[in-house]
Amino acid sequence: MRTGCPGSGIVPDPYDANHLGGHPHDQATARAGAAASASAAVSVVDRANESVVRDLGRAVRHAELVMIDDGACEDDAEPLSSGYTSGVTPFLGPGRPKAAVIVLNGGSSSGKSSIARRLQDRLGPTWLTLGVDDLIRALPGGGEPVGAGASIDFGADGSVTVNDDFRRAEVAWYEGLAAMARTGTGVIIDEVLMGGKSSQARLAATLSGLSVTWVGVRCDPDVAAARELTRPDRVVGMARFQAERVHDGVQYDLVVDTTGNTAADCATFVAAFVLRHDS
Repeated sequence: MRTGCPGSGIVPDPYDANHLGGHPHDQATARAGAAASASAAVSVVDRANESVVRDLGRAVRHAELVMIDDGACEDDAEPLSSGYTSGVTPFLGPGRPKAAVIVLNGGSSSGKSSIARRLQDRLGPTWLTLGVDDLIRALPGGGEPVGAGASIDFGADGSVTVNDDFRRAEVAWYEGLAAMARTGTGVIIDEVLMGGKSSQARLAATLSGLSVTWVGVRCDPDVAAARELTRPDRVVGMARFQAERVHDGVQYDLVVDTTGNTAADCATFVAAFVLRHDS
């Protein structure tokens, strides 16, 4: 379980040869043998996990896992290449993960909201998805296509500037999300960490003591910008402006890329990660 400092603890690559034993076929054999020798209760969970990994091995491509030394929060953590794909398997039964928090951070039009909805399909009915757009809509003037009254200024270049009123509302918003998670309800936070590392630190402090999975949602700026043009509620230029800035200095447990992968693919990968590490 990942609590406190984001990225702390060793996050094993589920496809790493040292972790599961070489070739994917050998890995599956090793998992099956381990399950056979375990107790009845553990074997049920192991079989569920093995099924998930088999689906992922067939389906998902182009994701990254980040491995960070125990207790570290280093800016130069090296990503490990990993494969993943598309099986759509509801995560129900004994292997269903415990309620926790999943933070999806990415720029505008990167695909976070679509991934969040598909995560709900996989994680079960007690998971809520809430995001920064919900906060903006709740503010005075937030019902406008691209505004929230005097709290936020959207620049012509796609930049976003917020004032102290927004920051006060953000504090209350984060506290509310944490309070819901502490009741045992799973919360998927659809976030845009405009300040990168400093924004993550504010959110992490509020979520202290909870099991949090930090997910980077990346997308090629050109692809995100093309999506943006089809959405009338977006400021042109925002997708490109945010594409890299929101990831600056942010530490993740895993990263997905929606440039060439579907939201369903990415959600399957994230859900399997949560299942494997929180069961």
